[in-house]
Amino acid sequence: MKKTKNKAMKKEKNTYLMPIILAVLMVLALFSENIAGLFQSDFEKELRKLDEINEKFDTDMYGFPETMEEDSLLLDDLTELTNIEVTEPFKLLLDIRLKLVESDVFFKEGWKHGRGSTTKWGFGCRKGLPRLRNATFNRDVSSQVGYEATALMNKMIEKYPKEAGIADVTAKQVLFLNASFSQEEKDAKRDRSLVESACVKDEDE
Repeated sequence: MKKTKNKAMKKEKNTYLMPIILAVLMVLALFSENIAGLFQSDFEKELRKLDEINEKFDTDMYGFPETMEEDSLLLDDLTELTNIEVTEPFKLLLDIRLKLVESDVFFKEGWKHGRGSTTKWGFGCRKGLPRLRNATFNRDVSSQVGYEATALMNKMIEKYPKEAGIADVTAKQVLFLNASFSQEEKDAKRDRSLVESACVKDEDE
C-alpha cells in the first residue's frame, strides 16, 4: 500500500515538474539564440536577410528559381535590400547576387525555345533566323552579365576576404562560374555565326 502511495506521489511530482522543465528549456534556448546574436557581426546579420530571401524562393547564393517570373520577384526583393543602409561588404555581395540573377534571366530567355534556341539539332532559315538571333543575343548577354558578377566576386575576395569566406564567395566558385559563362558565350557566338552565314547568304541569293 505504501509502495503504491509512493508511486502515485512520484508520478504526481513528475507531472508537476514537467511543465517547469519545458519552460526552463525554452528560456535557455531563447537566451542562447540572443547570446549568439550578440556575437554576430553586422555583416552576418545582414547576410541572414539575404539568406531569408533566397530561402523564400527555395534557392541559395548560386542557385535560381525555376521560372523567369520568380526571377523577377526575386530581383524585386533583392532590390529592396539595396534601399537600406548596409555595410560595404554586404553591399558588394548584394550586387553580386543581383548580377547572377540578372544573368539567369537572360539565360532563361535565351533558352526558352528549347532545342530551337541552338543550331545543334538543325534549323530552318525562315523561322529559325529571327528566333536564333534573339536566343543567341540573350545567351551572350547572360555570359557578359555573369562576367560582371565574377569580377565583383574577385573584388570582394581581395578587399573583404573574411566576409567573402563567410558568404562562400571563393576563387573556386569564380573559376567554375567563369568556365560556365565562357562555354555559353562560345556556343552562342558559334550558333549566331552559323545561322548568319547560312541564312543571310540564302536571303542575298
